[in-house]
Order: sequence, then C-alpha cells, then structure tokens
Amino acid sequence: MIVSNGLPNPGVAHVPVEWWTPEGELCLREGETRKGWDPATELLESAHARIAARAGTAGYIHSSEPDFPTWRDKTKSRIISTIGLEPGVFVKNATLRECIVEDGVIREELALQCSNGRRLSASLFKLAHLPSPAPAIVALHCMGGLRAYGRERLFGQGKDDPGYLNDYRKIAYGGQSPIPYLVQAGYVVLAIDAMMFGERTEVARKLGDEFADARRRWTMEEVLDAKRKTVLEEQIAASTEVLTGRSLLAAVVEDDMACIDYLIQRVDVDAERIGCFGLSFGAYRTHYLAGLDERIRCAVSVCWLSSLRGVVGYNVGGAIGQFAVLPGMQPEFDICDLPTLICPRPFLGISGWRDDVMTPFGMSDAHRRLRATYEKMGRSNSLGSLIFDAPHEFNPIMQERALRWFQQWL
Repeated sequence: MIVSNGLPNPGVAHVPVEWWTPEGELCLREGETRKGWDPATELLESAHARIAARAGTAGYIHSSEPDFPTWRDKTKSRIISTIGLEPGVFVKNATLRECIVEDGVIREELALQCSNGRRLSASLFKLAHLPSPAPAIVALHCMGGLRAYGRERLFGQGKDDPGYLNDYRKIAYGGQSPIPYLVQAGYVVLAIDAMMFGERTEVARKLGDEFADARRRWTMEEVLDAKRKTVLEEQIAASTEVLTGRSLLAAVVEDDMACIDYLIQRVDVDAERIGCFGLSFGAYRTHYLAGLDERIRCAVSVCWLSSLRGVVGYNVGGAIGQFAVLPGMQPEFDICDLPTLICPRPFLGISGWRDDVMTPFGMSDAHRRLRATYEKMGRSNSLGSLIFDAPHEFNPIMQERALRWFQQWL
C-alpha cells in the first residue's frame, strides 16, 4: 500500500537493501555482532537455554488460539494482573500552574491530581489559534543518564536551560526537539514527568520550590549525584511494590493512562484522535500505553524494539529496567510481543542498526515478529517498520517519518 503523502509501504521494512537482505537477516539472527556490556554470570547459559526452548511458542504467531482478539484480550488481562495495574485511574482535578504564550504557542504548566492519590507534573503545548477540536499526542520521554529532567527533554531550547540539558537534546534528538515540531504541525501535545524523573524524585521533594533553579546551576558532578540517589530510590520503590503485590511498571503505565483521561476531558482535543510516541524508555512506555489502552489510536516507537535474546547476555543492565520486567509471562510472551497488542491499530516501529542498547539480530527478531502478526491479521497496511543506519536516537529524519505516520492515521 503506497499512501498519498509519500510514506513508504508501511508493510515492508523501508531500508537500504544491504541492511535487509535474507542473508543479512540470517546473519543477524544467528550471530552476535557486537561485544556485549553484561558480565557472563553463571546463570547466563541456563537463561539462553530457556529463551531457545520457547522460541517456537511465544507470541500470537505461535499461539494455538486462532482468534487474535481472543488471544489479545487474554494476554492483556494476564499482563494487567501480573504487573498489578489498577484499572480506571482518572484525573480528578487539573490545576493550571502557569500559562505562557510565546511565538504563537501556548504552553500550560499543569498539576494533575489522580484518583489514586498521585500528582503528575505536566506540560501541554498547542498553537494559539489551533482549530478545535484538534488531534492530540502524548509525548513519553526517554531515560538515558539524566534524571534531573523528564518531560523537558522533549521541549525546545529555553534561554535558561542548562548546557547539559541542551547537550542531551542534541544527542537524543539531533538538535530538533520533538514537541515543537509536532505542535507546529497542528497537534496538541501533552508530556509528564515519569516516576523517578524531574519533579518526581526525592531530590526534588527535598529542595521544594528551590529545585527548578537549583538544577539549572548543577555541575555534571551534581547531576550524576542526583542520578545515583534517584536510582537507589527507584530500586527501593521497585522492591516495595513487589513485596506488596505489584510492580513499579504498573505505576508508570497508570500515570501514562491518566494523560489520556485528562486529554479527553479537554474541549480543544478530539478524543477519537489521540496518539503517542517515545524514544527508548519512552518507546517501552508507548508499547504498554498503546497495547493496553485502546483510546490510543496510533503509536510510534523509536529505538526499543528487540526480542529478549537481543539483550539477555548482552545489555540487560542498560536496556532492561524495572519497567520492562514481566515475571510469569514466559514462555508464551516475549518483550517484543508487547507492540503486537496494538494490532490492528496503526503502529510504526523505528530502529537504528547502530543502536548499541540491543543487538542487531534482536531488532531483526522484533520487526519480523511484528510483520508476521500484522500480516496474519491481514492488516499489514497498518504497520510501519523502519530501520535506519543510525544510533540510539530520534533524529530529524525519524521525526519526519513519525509525523507522516500521525498525519496518515490521526
């Protein structure tokens, strides 16, 4: 299917031929092509054996259930139960903390009070004269090595932003910030700080009203110290959640779902045209949000598509956080099966062959499994599978392809 706006056939990986030949796929599938980051523990051999044993059983493409909606609904129920997701979390109250109008763009700084007691720090952007109701996008920030800032990573450069934040934007987004790019295209865009980022860290709580100014003045040593404290805080929180019957992942997903609840309450948003996107950790959040909440009509995932064997024994320490752990779902489910829950809704998966967070054959696994599922459902036209000769980033070319995808489907 060739669409009118010039987007490449979304049912086929649109890459240079030398990157996607049958021989190349075989090489990527069978051989390690990079030196891994993880130490070879005494448990690694048995872990690889378990992955190999379930290779022909995981996911819908190997399921004995012929009806995809039945498989999808059963799988979603199992995930919700496994992670301890609280259904029906909603935004009880939204407080406008500040409204800024600059260069024809309105920015609303919000505090969203949720029904489960959590308070989300959020920012919403839209054109000042945008016709209503307009399509909306939930922007899900990445993780990386920075915890001092969450949603602000996706903003355009501000005059008071610290150098380390602007440097991060250049590396992650190639100098083109995603939120301003999408806002200028006519979307309402909402972003929150995920738990353990920005204003939702113990460091921020201790500093209180002084936090915003303090982090602007931090040296890199102070930035890294804040990160170390937050990672420790996250480990304690994750353990506490597990000990009390659920996972930290559930809290992250609930917060992201609350974003949709807030957007559909706004008169300037078309509730039938809401999408989401994210890079890295944001991509994984995208898989859960779009996979578990059908109010998301279209999704774009950037640089986090891999099978487990693409990270186990290679980079579990850097690629798999508490947000990615699904205990008890194996052997029927692989992490790359999460986006298949989005089918038949439109999904665009973007990867970079030089992304060293995961192995190339892990990426190949994931894209192949996605294609197989969408083709089995007869919905290959709803899948985009793009592989770039690029590292772990969401560069301007990738952003342009993502925008086309949203324009096609939202």
